[in-house]
Amino acid sequence: TYYITKSKPNDDETGTTETLEKHELDLTKTGIIENSDQASGDQMFYVNGGTLKLESGVLRNKADNKRVVCVNGREFHMSGGYIVGGTHPYGGGGVYTSAGTMTMTGGVIAANKSNFGGGIYAGGGTLNLSGGVVTGNQVGGHGNGGGIYVTNATLNLSGDAYVTNNILPKCNCPETDVNNKHGGGGITIGDNSQMEMSGGYVTGNDAWLSGGGIYAGFWNHRVGFTMRGGTIARNHVQIGEGGGLRIAGGTNFRTNGVIKADSGKKIYITNNKTETPDDWGGGGIFIQENGTLNITNVLMTDNSAGGFGGGIGVCPTGKTLIVHADGGAVYDNSATGTNMSAGGNGKDYDRSLAQASDTFKNNGYADFFCVRKKEGADNVVSLVTGEMLGDGAANWEGSCDEQPVKISKSGYAAAKYLFGLTSHPDDNAITDAQKAAKVIISGNHSNIHGGGIM
Repeated sequence: TYYITKSKPNDDETGTTETLEKHELDLTKTGIIENSDQASGDQMFYVNGGTLKLESGVLRNKADNKRVVCVNGREFHMSGGYIVGGTHPYGGGGVYTSAGTMTMTGGVIAANKSNFGGGIYAGGGTLNLSGGVVTGNQVGGHGNGGGIYVTNATLNLSGDAYVTNNILPKCNCPETDVNNKHGGGGITIGDNSQMEMSGGYVTGNDAWLSGGGIYAGFWNHRVGFTMRGGTIARNHVQIGEGGGLRIAGGTNFRTNGVIKADSGKKIYITNNKTETPDDWGGGGIFIQENGTLNITNVLMTDNSAGGFGGGIGVCPTGKTLIVHADGGAVYDNSATGTNMSAGGNGKDYDRSLAQASDTFKNNGYADFFCVRKKEGADNVVSLVTGEMLGDGAANWEGSCDEQPVKISKSGYAAAKYLFGLTSHPDDNAITDAQKAAKVIISGNHSNIHGGGIM
């Protein structure tokens, strides 16, 4: 038995609906290759100098500490069949590739377990997923990548491939790990790696710490993340940041991210959630200090936060520019202003500055929130213009550096330390924004700040 969290755009194309599908495999009607529970060695199949093709049937491991397939510098093509039951203490419970190429156009990789990449570990080379399902895999210990882990490699996700319902469970990491040093319920992208997502689905994955759907890079690693199509939906984080996607930062190296839809496509980052009790949040997306993410033609609506910034929250180490040209529309998000971070790394300005300011609280913060230390804040940290995607007026109202502010269609406001805004576009502006939007960030939730993006 395995499960797929299917995702489908709503009729108005401003959100998605997910449904959980149960699939059962009748093992009496398919061919099975399996080993003994006493079998020795690291893997059932070892590909070294050749090509392995799996088109149907079941490859099932029954022994401890044994992955199903290992590819060393060559090729593995999977167009059907099942890879199940693999376990390995290091990497790739189902499939391990080393400087080779794996191409998956169909089939299922399920119920495998490892400390790095429960389903698939790609250590060098290229991993191409354009079909098939990676589901129900998990990591143990202090691991990363419940479904997939890549390092020194390229992951291409496209077509109708699903990475779904994989798990990074509760681990032995301290809950005081304010930097969220590991994660990735669905996918983890390690050092010197690139992920290109032009389609496919990352759905229903769960991470105890961070990056419920995709954990794009560790601190100070060299990682590229490009999303040109596809869906990241209904993923979940329990105590950390980035319910759907987490972009890493660093001092010398970082994750460089781009989300820009190809012609004729739409991107959905929807219905993801972080229940963090003390980190800053990021229900849909979290961007760590010095990480970069450029998003164009984005519609951000119906997101929510238990603190500030139901649409967008900017933490004390971030900078944000919201402009009209190829920019975004942010409206009809909600924030209760109740839950604050625990002030990890000395960043308690949501509590000590924003929550303590009556001007900020009384003038609105549902759609946008930005704060940093007031002392020494001599430069602009955030700038917002009045015209939004689709050429309509956002009609922003709120406060800028503890002064009430309204931003006209042709105007702008720039804050040095504290910004809170709620937009009030009219129906025509909303309709035009929806028509122009190519990236949809909606239905996401953060228990603290930044329901859509933090």
